[in-house]
Amino acid sequence: MGNILFIDYAMLGFSRYADRLAKELKSRGVNGKLLWMYMEKNKSAAPEGTAFDGIYSARSFKYDPARIISELEPSAIVVFAHRFFDYMFTVEAHKHGIPVFNFQHGIYMDSTVISSLSKGTAGQLLKKKKDQLLLYSRCTYHLNNRKITKTLSTFMELRKHDLYKVMNGRFGNTCNADVSFIYGEYWKEFYSRHYLETATDFKVIGYPELEGELKDTSDCFNNDLPVACYLAQTSVEDGIIDESFLQDFFSVLESRLGNINLILKLHPRSDIKLYKKLLDKTGSVKLWDSPEFPKCDLYIGHESTVVARALDITNKTMVYRLSEDRKSPFEQYTKYVCTNRDSFAEQLNSMLSDNEGMGVSSDFSSYVYKNPNGALKDTARIIAETL
Repeated sequence: MGNILFIDYAMLGFSRYADRLAKELKSRGVNGKLLWMYMEKNKSAAPEGTAFDGIYSARSFKYDPARIISELEPSAIVVFAHRFFDYMFTVEAHKHGIPVFNFQHGIYMDSTVISSLSKGTAGQLLKKKKDQLLLYSRCTYHLNNRKITKTLSTFMELRKHDLYKVMNGRFGNTCNADVSFIYGEYWKEFYSRHYLETATDFKVIGYPELEGELKDTSDCFNNDLPVACYLAQTSVEDGIIDESFLQDFFSVLESRLGNINLILKLHPRSDIKLYKKLLDKTGSVKLWDSPEFPKCDLYIGHESTVVARALDITNKTMVYRLSEDRKSPFEQYTKYVCTNRDSFAEQLNSMLSDNEGMGVSSDFSSYVYKNPNGALKDTARIIAETL
């Protein structure tokens, strides 16, 4: 088995799943080097103890996939989504007969994906993701064998069609991963319909976020009130939702602190300044700082992927829409769906009086499956057996 090249946008992206997957591969006696390549412009310091044997910036190779493959000599490539650079490496790898593995890195929603360059989305990219737009341009240039005319025609197509249709139309099956690791049976249809994946071998390996230790929270507060956990996401930080929507929700949440204790489980990229007013309520609000997932009486979230972990623990999980058009995929798996601030108190009281506290929609395991063997362990086994 030769080198395995993992590719993602951010330098520290490997901390989500890739580093643990690399550790599992090493435990299986992989004799090649495990390499990490990031696409972002700026470099952060790599954490100590990473399983990767080499960490590279695509920028140092001028984002040229042919040069990268020639110099790093991978026998397999692992990507984590369907972005411009994922397609660039997938197409280039197949030119060299190198298999590509695609690992589902999150719970996808159509509304969180910018996959076309319409007037509206191009403006959003220029405003929030200028560096990414430059990266996408370079990737499209290399996808088209560094031909300016073909590159421009690709961007013209993206004004009319989404990225997935354009890539499949131009490159056919060569832009499909050889193997796609997915969280549940549900995603087979999603990948086929949304990403037009028709030539991939789907492997249902489960959702890693359903694994891991739980930590009790009953001794976090000096009273007997029920403990609620707020599951933060980065919609404001990423420019998807205006801060006013989030602060409006916080004001409603704050008004019920006499009935509950509150734990804030922030996202790694959360801007803690957004939570200052809540954290000032020191007697009834605590910031969660443990690596384990908090075991609470009830949970409140929006679209964050960790809502799945909450639902796996208890049906006393509320999905609150920050705005009317932000429908969460988790709404179909809980009876506690709050679409406006006026119904929040009623929904919260219903959860507090719910004596069942367990059980979730029967088809939840099709959406996110809990693998008893471990999702990343099974992924490593399949990769090792394939190569």
